[in-house]
Amino acid sequence: MMFRKKILGIFFLLCPLAFLFLVPFLEPLLSNSPFYGKKYDQEAFNFHLKTTQDKVISLHDFKNNYLYLFFGYTHCYTTCSNAMFCLYELSKQIKRNNVKFLFISIDPERDTRDRLNTYIKSFGDHFIALYGNHRMTREVVRKYYAYYAKELFSKDNHYDLHHTSFIYLITPQSKLKLIYMQNYPDARKMFNDFKLLNLKKRLDYE
Repeated sequence: MMFRKKILGIFFLLCPLAFLFLVPFLEPLLSNSPFYGKKYDQEAFNFHLKTTQDKVISLHDFKNNYLYLFFGYTHCYTTCSNAMFCLYELSKQIKRNNVKFLFISIDPERDTRDRLNTYIKSFGDHFIALYGNHRMTREVVRKYYAYYAKELFSKDNHYDLHHTSFIYLITPQSKLKLIYMQNYPDARKMFNDFKLLNLKKRLDYE
């Protein structure tokens, strides 16, 4: 009898944990949304940051453009590489002049203008790197529901940055429309989202 109670106790303890583990996998099946990304419909925060040409630019300067926005840093070789490769693949599928890809640095100490310029050039003309000081960077990151934190590894001040890997889709009306929270985003599914957003405009992607 005691053994049975212990088994039932373990079962009822593990059930909620199992549910929490499965939620991310069940959500796409249970959701009525046709989008791969998580849908938002709110005004995107208007930032002011510098380009690699030292020009101060704001979100409103990209009016009439679709924007894919990502927060990362050039010394990141895992999370950022996955996201940027996905965006690069997406850029090859969309092939439109009114779509830009913004890389906002979260590492003002090491991501100099020259380093960012070299980094972003490898992805193509539609990719733009932006940067600011610590205060500006923290403000923009917070406004987009993201975070980053420094982790020191040795006495020589070598560090990595833990950070969210979200990709944001902003419409030409400066609306934050979709957020991609996947660790390994799928460029093909993101492209399908883009086409779905443009169905009413009857754009031709053939």
